[in-house]
Amino acid sequence: MALLLETAGGGSVSRHTYSEQRRKKPIQLCWPSANDQSRAKVGNPSPSLQGWRATDVRGDGSKAAVHIVNVSQEDLERHYALSNAARHDLPRPSIRTLIKWNPFQMDVADHELFEHFHRTASRSLAIFGRDTEELAYALVRLALLDDSISSRAVWLSLLAFSATHRHHVYAQSVEYKISAIEALAAVPTNEITTKEAIQHIAAGMLLCSLEIHHTSCTSGQWIHYIIGVKDVIQANNLTECADITPDLALLLEWVYYHDVLLRFTTRYWPLSKANIISDAPSFQVKLSHPTPPAITAVRLLSDLCDAVSAYPISADPAEMTSEHISFLKILDWKTRNISVEDITQGDTDNARMNAELYKLAILVYLNRASNDALGQAAVTQRYVDQGFAQLARMESCQHQFPLFVLGLDARTDEQRVAILELISRTSQTDASRSLEQIRVLMQASWAQEDLANGNISYLTSLSYVFGCCRNVPSFV
Repeated sequence: MALLLETAGGGSVSRHTYSEQRRKKPIQLCWPSANDQSRAKVGNPSPSLQGWRATDVRGDGSKAAVHIVNVSQEDLERHYALSNAARHDLPRPSIRTLIKWNPFQMDVADHELFEHFHRTASRSLAIFGRDTEELAYALVRLALLDDSISSRAVWLSLLAFSATHRHHVYAQSVEYKISAIEALAAVPTNEITTKEAIQHIAAGMLLCSLEIHHTSCTSGQWIHYIIGVKDVIQANNLTECADITPDLALLLEWVYYHDVLLRFTTRYWPLSKANIISDAPSFQVKLSHPTPPAITAVRLLSDLCDAVSAYPISADPAEMTSEHISFLKILDWKTRNISVEDITQGDTDNARMNAELYKLAILVYLNRASNDALGQAAVTQRYVDQGFAQLARMESCQHQFPLFVLGLDARTDEQRVAILELISRTSQTDASRSLEQIRVLMQASWAQEDLANGNISYLTSLSYVFGCCRNVPSFV
């Protein structure tokens, strides 16, 4: 699509006149007809369009190649954002630089999947407090770093995820996935360099993301990728690395977020099914100081999971030690003082609402999972009401944990319909992962709540419903 600034007959539109015309009517773009001479520049450049002209003339009088000012959808989005500077919720698309180097000599199909990942599929990668575009660039850099086997593993994992996002269940994505696993297996994890270890983390997390993108009760492979990635991190002491690069720090945050949410779900998983999970190495992320606010929020959820795991599901708050209750009070205070603005770092209104919803969900879960040990029933209900008021204003909810936790507190038909409608809206966005599992789990929990007429504890209901799934659900 081109914005033509000079006519074929040598006539021109000056910058001043062009600006005036823009103010008088909206920008209208059209594709010239076959006989329209303005699709190619044949006249001499106008002096009034120096720097804007579509044709350059060499010193010998011959014409150089035609240059056309292209106007893309992202240019229009930037235009409207600039024209409505007061609206901070409008996105500001990044100006992209094309990557010319191609170490793998990708064919047409690979190139299409690569472009789909870069522009669309990467938006559905689950990370908290970070821009998915930033994560996508890091993954692309690691995939195109060189022509090593580790780079190829990242590249194949990237294509497998992109094919899954684009085509859902697709034979090509399975082929890429198998090839990526074979590439990872070709390099022993105990004999790899730091660079290769970072690439193994990237490939493993992409394969994990592939599994949870269309997760169901028939697939629990995503857990094995998380455990494998944690093994690589531990074996290479990457959390203790003195010179953590920005890409490594970003990947560690990505792994940490998934690991914490895995611990949340396994808290209610039957012990007979959790052997492989309980044997997995612990993971604590060490980043630059000060710790990013988003990681602080995730770490609070991690500490809360530890606190909830410290006593049996049927425990009475009266049986808790004073130290335990004091620890819960500290977590409650820290969570209430989380700065949503710091987490989102000036992102869109929807991102800020997602972060605020996450904060409310942690507070609700803290009080519900501790059987109201802090004696804050009225305050917790206020958090729930604030959460549902937030849900009603949101276009979508990318994070599944707050959607699930607040959804469990939906008691009226109106609240349950609001949750289901938000799930439906979110499922239609590019950033959405499969929400079918949390929808099914919420409805199963609602049914038990209604059948028991409310006489069922929060933790007992969660443990029973989770135990009915064949595999551990994902809530990233």
